[in-house]
Amino acid sequence: MPTGGNFILGQQNYADVATRLSPTPGSSLNYTLEVDAGGASMAIYAYSDSQEPVIYGTNITGIGILGSSENSWGVNGFSTNSVGVLGDSTSNNDAAIRGGNRGGGPGVVGVTNSASNAGVQGANDASGPGVQGTCTGNGAGVVGANSGSEGIGVSGAGGSTGVYGQSANPTGTGVHGSGNTAGVYGQSHGGVGVHGASANGAGVSGDSSTGIGVSGSGATGVQAKTTVAGGIALHVLGRSGFSTAGAGVIAPGAARAAIANPDVTAVSHVSITLTGNPGPRNGVSWVDRKPGVGFSVDLLAPAPSETSFTYLIVEPA
Repeated sequence: MPTGGNFILGQQNYADVATRLSPTPGSSLNYTLEVDAGGASMAIYAYSDSQEPVIYGTNITGIGILGSSENSWGVNGFSTNSVGVLGDSTSNNDAAIRGGNRGGGPGVVGVTNSASNAGVQGANDASGPGVQGTCTGNGAGVVGANSGSEGIGVSGAGGSTGVYGQSANPTGTGVHGSGNTAGVYGQSHGGVGVHGASANGAGVSGDSSTGIGVSGSGATGVQAKTTVAGGIALHVLGRSGFSTAGAGVIAPGAARAAIANPDVTAVSHVSITLTGNPGPRNGVSWVDRKPGVGFSVDLLAPAPSETSFTYLIVEPA
């Protein structure tokens, strides 16, 4: 078999570790090396048992390595212990790895059997995205799927935004997640765990058939905000539940009932709805808040019989 730099079309060619291809000085060709498989399974196959790159392509202004296929993979990288495909770019505008598909399949697919590593991982030390997916049709820019019980389909970590999704379609979705535990999970040690912004629809929308549509934990678990005049910051379809809502009773002959709730603060808004009859010309007189302890409900006069009530505690923004 021919080795070194003397590549012959129409037959198998081998290159040893010292082979380096360079364009001919003054040549008008766009490629350093172009190989057409002519219907075979692979145009170029390279294997190495070391941690160094098997195929390495570098270009000052263009693409380092370009793979194109009409029916299979454009570029397929496989590694047992390291990275299958690694892209590195110092450009402020171009991507380190870009996958495009003119058919109906995905642009980039990553598969791993690891319990801790990702199928596709992108890192950026500047201000750009680590992984960016763009779709001009009806599909998704980036799709992450996990069939395990505790894994993550798409995970993003960043100094500003971990995962950012944008849709130009008025009915599209910036980030969509579905799972047996959490569809979309965001964590931040000082900022926002999950942030959604929309010009026309919902910034963050959660849908669940049995569990929780949207869940947040932190100093502010879930924040809803609208910058549109006349817009709605929080729109709830269906029943809503609050842990600071509850019920109590005022005993017969009493005019006061105490409710223990450590979430009460000095500025808490406590709404009281009487669900029992307090007697004629009787009603709620005032609410006595006790921060960290609870509150008391006072009637205008003692109730002739047991009087039930419900309450809701909320905090001013």
